[in-house]
Amino acid sequence: MKRRSWIREFEVLRRAAGREALFVLGLALASGVAGCDAPQGPTTRWAQLVANVRPFESDIPVPTGFRIIEAASEDYRQGGRRLFLRHRYVGAAPKITVRTFYRDQMPLARWTPLRDFTLRGRYTMQFQKQDEFCTLVIDDLEDSSLGTVVVDVCIAPGLTEQADLKRLP
Repeated sequence: MKRRSWIREFEVLRRAAGREALFVLGLALASGVAGCDAPQGPTTRWAQLVANVRPFESDIPVPTGFRIIEAASEDYRQGGRRLFLRHRYVGAAPKITVRTFYRDQMPLARWTPLRDFTLRGRYTMQFQKQDEFCTLVIDDLEDSSLGTVVVDVCIAPGLTEQADLKRLP
């Protein structure tokens, strides 16, 4: 079976349906040409973050490529029980993408979402697991114009009152 050339196809369509077919064919050709080698912009690069397979704390997901800032982190355990944790992680990703990461990953680590809000470009999320409460704050790293974000994680047991939650970062 012989292949028809695209010009011949075009002529058959033009005669059969008139201007509508011409418009549809032009649109199909334009979208096919434009979509073939479209460069990937910065939005596709950050489509989804992946959780680190070995985070510092097993029940606190951390995006791959983010690192803990030990000088700004502290935690305390007694008798195998976590009494307090305050960690700071830094990495390069848009804040909104980091927020989406934690919205997806924290429930997988058995954290129940409580609150999620934004104030002046700073994302705050609060979760609960049994008697522990976790507050995550996602913000721009100070003096950074490179899209570097900081994630502050604070976990403390038994904070049930609104006043107690406000004391967290």
